Amino acid sequence: MLNPAANGESVHVLSNYVDEYLDLVESLPLDLQRCVSLMRELDAKYQEVLRELNDVYEKHRQESDPVQRRRLLQHIQRSLALTQELGDEKLQIVGQMVELVENRTRQFEWQVELFQACQSSPESTVSVGSTASPAVMAVNVTPLPTPLMSLGKGGADRKREETPGSGDKASGKRARRQKSGSENRDNSNYGLEHDEETVS
Repeated sequence: MLNPAANGESVHVLSNYVDEYLDLVESLPLDLQRCVSLMRELDAKYQEVLRELNDVYEKHRQESDPVQRRRLLQHIQRSLALTQELGDEKLQIVGQMVELVENRTRQFEWQVELFQACQSSPESTVSVGSTASPAVMAVNVTPLPTPLMSLGKGGADRKREETPGSGDKASGKRARRQKSGSENRDNSNYGLEHDEETVS
């Protein structure tokens, strides 16, 4: 006969697994869509610079005055440098998209391993299940590279996800105080709400 406590714990672990899976999967398309939108904006700028470059090149070919030709040549060089910068930005965004997908894949694989460990050994369900929340939280707050921070959730949502478990309250308060100093400079209203939450 199944132990009701172990069965309840496995249901809890399954529920956590499904919640984490949905969180990982639901936000990915939106984050990727932001990247694709940025790529489209950069591509529109790139096409505009290319049209301008073609116009200047035609003028340069038809120009006979050496001073004008030199001025047009400098304009062509600036346009080419700008197209290279735009291309570099597009490559950077593609790298961010790849890294975003890889991060989500690693988080998902971690969730699968944790879930399988809970399912494979019922005796260890309690110990793994009790550490599942902090382990999952560590996965959720894995720091992203600086360019990706703007692609993630807003500051308020990120703050809620970073709230530590009861075992980490002392270090969590210190971390919140350190973060609130920089956030107060950016958004005084949020800082006031955050200070009220810390007091309560």
